[in-house]
Amino acid sequence: MYSFSFGLKNFDEHINKSIRNYDSLRNDVIEMSRYFVEPETNVYDLGCSTGSMLKEIKKVTNAEQYIGYDCAEEFKDIVNDTEVVMHNDRIQEMMVDNASFVTSLFTLQFIPRTDRQHVVSEVYRGLEEGGAFVIAEKIYFDQPRVQDIMTFMYYGHKREHFTDEEILDKEYQLRDMLRPNTMNELEVMLSDFQSVTPFWQQHGFVGLLCLK
Repeated sequence: MYSFSFGLKNFDEHINKSIRNYDSLRNDVIEMSRYFVEPETNVYDLGCSTGSMLKEIKKVTNAEQYIGYDCAEEFKDIVNDTEVVMHNDRIQEMMVDNASFVTSLFTLQFIPRTDRQHVVSEVYRGLEEGGAFVIAEKIYFDQPRVQDIMTFMYYGHKREHFTDEEILDKEYQLRDMLRPNTMNELEVMLSDFQSVTPFWQQHGFVGLLCLK
């Protein structure tokens, strides 16, 4: 059986194959950071895996600290990274402070629904005025027909990189962990923000720019 893990050392490559134009999403997020990151503030990445995107943001901005959170056991060996501050903890337990830019790419969908509003509220609390929260999530569609179309278009894309058995095995492994929201549910969760603007979408995956 194909074995999927969030702690894959080649996780960035894996997700790029799984989600069409994921690399474009990452590049957009890195570019957006130029507009929001201020000196003497902090940048956070929630669900940072190897911390690679955080390091790319550091190359183009000048913040006080670059802080990543990821609970995958396999990433414990990079907690003491000298380029960024890495925490091998659940994002439900993180604290955001003096932040100008916070990112979360496909992370909330894997934590309990009862914890998601707390995480979003903590991000909002810890963001400085004028700061931004960039979040990307898989969503469910309200229309069953649209859901069916997008699901099978997505499977068609994945078949370019994975076998049918690998795709099905991963679906089985994620069935009790991956619980997406609808777009309306995300908007309600993010309603404290001044504005929530979709800027990227591929099949059932969306990226939102949220301004405080």
